[in-house]
Amino acid sequence: MLNAFNSAVKAFEGFFSKLFWFGVFLPVALFATLHLGLATLTFNGVWKAVSGPITETGWLAGAIIGLIVLAFLISPLLPLLRGLLDGSLLPAWLCTRLVKLRVKAVQQRRAALQETLDTAGGINQLAGKKDRMQAAYTAGAELLEAGNEAVITEAEKAVTAADALLRHAKLPDLATLEAAIAAVEAAFGVNNPDQKKLRTLKPNAAPAELELAKRTGAAGDALETVLRNAADEAAGRYEAAKERLRGVPTDVAVQATRMGDARRAAERYAMDAYGVEFAFLRPRLLIHVPKDNSLVAERLTAAQAALDSAVMAVFLACTLFVWLPLLAVYGHSVPVLLLVAFGAPLLVWGGLGLVVEAQFGLGEAFNLAVDRHRFDVLRELRQPIPASRSAERALWMRLAEAEADHRLAELYYVPEKAG
Repeated sequence: MLNAFNSAVKAFEGFFSKLFWFGVFLPVALFATLHLGLATLTFNGVWKAVSGPITETGWLAGAIIGLIVLAFLISPLLPLLRGLLDGSLLPAWLCTRLVKLRVKAVQQRRAALQETLDTAGGINQLAGKKDRMQAAYTAGAELLEAGNEAVITEAEKAVTAADALLRHAKLPDLATLEAAIAAVEAAFGVNNPDQKKLRTLKPNAAPAELELAKRTGAAGDALETVLRNAADEAAGRYEAAKERLRGVPTDVAVQATRMGDARRAAERYAMDAYGVEFAFLRPRLLIHVPKDNSLVAERLTAAQAALDSAVMAVFLACTLFVWLPLLAVYGHSVPVLLLVAFGAPLLVWGGLGLVVEAQFGLGEAFNLAVDRHRFDVLRELRQPIPASRSAERALWMRLAEAEADHRLAELYYVPEKAG
């Protein structure tokens, strides 16, 4: 069986690239196998038809060749499928509707991001009051008594309340943390928080008094831990909120889908960083990316294959829905029906998430190619290599103007070197 697979693949290996094998053929083969499995579970005749010849080498090689041909026929649909997922080829009415829905969601996420940012800033300010707390501790360490149990009890309650929220994955509000700080500082003001220092200053201190001094110092240590953990939790929530807005532009309208935002983010990098339109640079850039033993070429190929595979998987997962009525009428197993009913939507949902991540990955690979090979494009156009970022942006602008209308800008070529 393995030899038949290798023989079939080797026969076509020279005709197709890695993008075809990993981006198209692999998902087609996987979902074709899944469809065949559902067919054998639904119709008895299918299993009888394939159970006999399935072990024959010729039949298996023919099936693999058939899958290769099917994948080849489907591959021209990839640009259309990508356009549907990123919103660029959706009907205008649907695109408008999706944009309105996403604008509302993005506004909510931006509000949540600002809220987490404000909270993180407030907590960091509270956590930064270590000098004031240290001064209160130092002043308290000079006291000759530590007998006010009511004050230390209140401090312990305030610190425990804030710590309990953190232990339940809840972020304490600023009022709770400020109350804890005020309670601990009040305890430092009437109780010596340094048990050893109190024993030195007051050799005849009672054991109960020494115990209260120990509790006061422990409350201060616990408060420092709470403030540090609260700052870390607030920072983590801010990063999570920022991740939910990854790729969403702040100065232009959002796209109809998250994949559209990811694509737009990748295309805007060249303009934001160097002042060159991505549509102008991309085809010229790919010519200069080395095809062999190149990290950039390998990352571009892997990222494009991952995106193609994810896009193809989403639409192939949608074909599983045709089995719901067939399983309901002809099926013999309720678990199989439930598996398809719940599994198909999960596959589509998971595939959509993979599509977005793959689009971000492809954007990062293109950004690397832009950083490394954009000057090769300038050399190909016989333009001088600029000496600064501002000069480079001006040069790309002249190139764009000359392409749009040669009357707008004059381009002077760098003469070729002799030999």
